[in-house]
Amino acid sequence: LVLLALVCLNFYLEKKIYQFVLSSDHPEHLHMELVLAYVGMLRRLSVCVGVCVLLLVCARYRDPVQQSLQVLQQLRETHKSLQEALQRAERLADEKKLEDHQLDGK
Repeated sequence: LVLLALVCLNFYLEKKIYQFVLSSDHPEHLHMELVLAYVGMLRRLSVCVGVCVLLLVCARYRDPVQQSLQVLQQLRETHKSLQEALQRAERLADEKKLEDHQLDGK
């Protein structure tokens, strides 16, 4: 989307360059030279900005599959810890019942 906006901006600025150069008071034969020079600089600048945008996107891109695997691994760890906590709670409850039963027997 950013690259599309950059292309649209480039077209708009090229049109403005043509209008500016043609409305200037330079001799006719310099018009094309000026247009070519300004448009060439604008296109180089647009390419540099586009490359920077692509590099930024590549640097920040995270594979959705890798993210899903990380979430799944975290869920497994959470599930494991919850199971361990539940088992400890059951053992404590069993020990408490055993103590209560032993106290009732005395």
